[in-house]
Amino acid sequence: MAGSDVKTKRLTATGDASIGRARVRQVLVTTAGSGTPELKITDGSASGTVVLHCDLLTSEVDIISFPDEGFLVTDDVHIATIDDITSITVFFN
Repeated sequence: MAGSDVKTKRLTATGDASIGRARVRQVLVTTAGSGTPELKITDGSASGTVVLHCDLLTSEVDIISFPDEGFLVTDDVHIATIDDITSITVFFN
């Protein structure tokens, strides 16, 4: 997929991103002003393979980049946990 156009999908709640099989290149996360921000992304469903799980600081915009071709989700990007996060933008191809 090298050289493919990069697309984006903005999410504000748990659930499927509805983008299908994709290589995730980067995630931009805007956290809330209070709480304990936590993000968990799985492949396909809440019980799918965890591909990213991280704790973040409040009141920030974090950019999480992945080397080379990014990571592959074979079914769909599924946002399993989005605690104290305002929005997520997934960059993929």
